[in-house]
Amino acid sequence: MRILFACLCFLFSLHVFADPQPFLVASVEVNPHFMAFDSNLPLVKNAVIQAAEHGAKLIVLPETVTTGYIYKDRTQINPYLDTIPGKTTKMLEPIAKQYHVYIALGIAEEDPETHLAYNAAALIGPDGYIGKYRKNQLNSSDTRWASRGDLGYPVFDTELGKIALVICYDDVYLQSLEVPALRGANMIAYITSSDRLPSNEKAASHNHSTIANITSDAGWIGTYIIASNRTNSETNSLTGVTTHYDGYASIWDPNGHLLAQAPVSSIDHPAPAETIYAQVDPKNFNNPAQNVIQNNRRPELYGVLNLYREPVDPNASTQSHSVHALLLQYSPVLGDKAANLAQIKKLLKANTAPVNLIVLPEDALTGPANNATQLTAEAESSHGASVQAMIKLAQEHHSMIVYSFYEKQSSQFYNTAVLINAQGKLIGSYRQSHKIASSLPLSLGNQLPVFNTSLGRIAIMLGDEVRIPDLTQVYAVERADIIVIPSAWKGEYAGPLAIDPAILVKPFQKMSNTMFMWYDIAKYAQAYTLVANFVGQGYKGDSALYSLIPIQGYYPPEVASSTMPQGLAVHFNTLGQTNWWLNQNQLIIGRRADLSLPLTLDQNSHAFQIWLNPSSS
Repeated sequence: MRILFACLCFLFSLHVFADPQPFLVASVEVNPHFMAFDSNLPLVKNAVIQAAEHGAKLIVLPETVTTGYIYKDRTQINPYLDTIPGKTTKMLEPIAKQYHVYIALGIAEEDPETHLAYNAAALIGPDGYIGKYRKNQLNSSDTRWASRGDLGYPVFDTELGKIALVICYDDVYLQSLEVPALRGANMIAYITSSDRLPSNEKAASHNHSTIANITSDAGWIGTYIIASNRTNSETNSLTGVTTHYDGYASIWDPNGHLLAQAPVSSIDHPAPAETIYAQVDPKNFNNPAQNVIQNNRRPELYGVLNLYREPVDPNASTQSHSVHALLLQYSPVLGDKAANLAQIKKLLKANTAPVNLIVLPEDALTGPANNATQLTAEAESSHGASVQAMIKLAQEHHSMIVYSFYEKQSSQFYNTAVLINAQGKLIGSYRQSHKIASSLPLSLGNQLPVFNTSLGRIAIMLGDEVRIPDLTQVYAVERADIIVIPSAWKGEYAGPLAIDPAILVKPFQKMSNTMFMWYDIAKYAQAYTLVANFVGQGYKGDSALYSLIPIQGYYPPEVASSTMPQGLAVHFNTLGQTNWWLNQNQLIIGRRADLSLPLTLDQNSHAFQIWLNPSSS
């Protein structure tokens, strides 16, 4: 018995010893000299050594840190290009070996065989150069000299975990983050030169902040994000353009929590370059968001992601519509349809604003069922009494209504939403297509419809399927103008948006009530997003309108109370304006449909397993 006990203790000690231990990572703000290369290498070297001596095991530096960024054309940047591997990686390899660290940084690259230039990033480790990534999503500055990336989204397997590299404008496109996450990335080294032009510059209306964009993504895709940037101003003497970098280096855990942040830097209040540190715990590599991506997706529904829908897209709306929406939130009386209908009518009666779209919470007349018995008792046909009651409300209030309920068809049950027009006609229905946390015996719908209406193209998500990033991408490609989300959210997933108000052109009034997944859906689909959620009994309320360009103030989220029943009246005009730096049309034009294939492969298929191989793209 003693021998057995000793053996068990020895095996346990081996297990404890083998457990991956937390380690320190560093996001390094470095300000390179413009139109220089050789003088930038010592800056990079010293910054890496400083971070390594501080104990960081993964060190992330900014985009084009060896050259500066705002070049006029290929001719101007040509003298400062490096190969990968090349001078920069050769300089860093001995440091990586000496300190046993991993280094990710941005390099303006020239391919020695094709002589094409790329906005690229390299990863170096204790055993030398590991691999590179070439920026896939190019903005207007990149296209002056760089070719589009041709390496897909590689993920590098290291002793620290699986590391992906993402560069700046890549993060405008959700697939740039989800594809590495689907490949098992545990950490994303986010490498950027996120900048803004002074307000008197001609192109200042197209200002945006990619470093701010990344702040809401980690908890959606389930990876650590280590984001680095610059803080200084940079002037191109040939073009006369001066730009200023935002600073705001940050480190985020896979649950969306901010671990460390450098100050926001602005033209009026420049901040010094700073290195920030945070601890990565490998135990968090397995997390709820990553589990959803690995286990709850339905790739067979995402085939449209492989289609390039521009420059002419017959699905796209060409006319803007004025939407006056009313988002209702109340505390549900579980299983009592009459009581809940009375609450809805009371809120509608209290509203004095014009209304042409009413959105109700998930399973609005029953509240969420707790078990199969309740589900069976509460479910009804698609033309049952509850739907008829909603048709009557639509007619009385001359308004479109989105209503969800438990639908029974034959022996099957669905979580279904119906869209009813102002005349009481059923426009269409959506059956929840993804099941994540529910234990109810619900069947799933097999379509992702987008409905043509008098208010534009409307898509629907139900409850916790907002956790599936692919839905947002599909509805963007299908050119939804509005995404409606009936919800019953108690905070089981996601949480408040943790963004520094200093980065916002117009700070949000209710930052702590701004839910980051709902916020992200609007941003990444470029579709106004309307959420109606229950309140009380543990439900979070916070029903809201989320808009397209919130960083720039077009427009901040409008959020209801977290504690009180309310009819939140909101108004917006569909379609992003052409003078904004981004709208849905521009999003689709720039999107790399050719890199979406992994998102549409069966995750049990041979093709998907081949793609998972780190040596493939």
